[in-house]
Amino acid sequence: TQDTAGIKEVGIIDCIRDVLKAVDILAKQYKIYLDLNEPEGLANMKVSNGPFLEQILFNILLNGIQQIEIENLERWTGRIDARLSYENNQELPIKIRIKDNGPGIHKEYFERIFDILFSTKPDGTGLGLHLCRDMIQPLGGRIDVEESVIFGGTTFLIELPDKG
Repeated sequence: TQDTAGIKEVGIIDCIRDVLKAVDILAKQYKIYLDLNEPEGLANMKVSNGPFLEQILFNILLNGIQQIEIENLERWTGRIDARLSYENNQELPIKIRIKDNGPGIHKEYFERIFDILFSTKPDGTGLGLHLCRDMIQPLGGRIDVEESVIFGGTTFLIELPDKG
């Protein structure tokens, strides 16, 4: 559907599903398992400007896949989980957590990874996460590293308002 500004409104679960499907071929190539929880109560939750959310999710998932692949983590199966939840009585109640079991991010880089041209990858451009932070603002949300453990993985937290 279209809202009054002509921005495409999409279901959040459909949006996450579409992005997971888009990166699934690459994930399988590196033997990385992707998973999405689909809480029933959030099945009809919508977000305005779905393409922005799709690009944000794509960048986060692609980073997770690349980090697992770069580190050549063959000791265990690579895994990226997308978890959606709704936390009442919060300014930004819609939570999307993207958690991987990759190499992790050192705490000193938590904020810097969103800076333009900053990358921890040898061939990284430093644009992906910077663009994520820029694109989340028109949605009224925010994105941060919620948790990261060296050799234990990283969880990105995307928070969005309830427009319903």
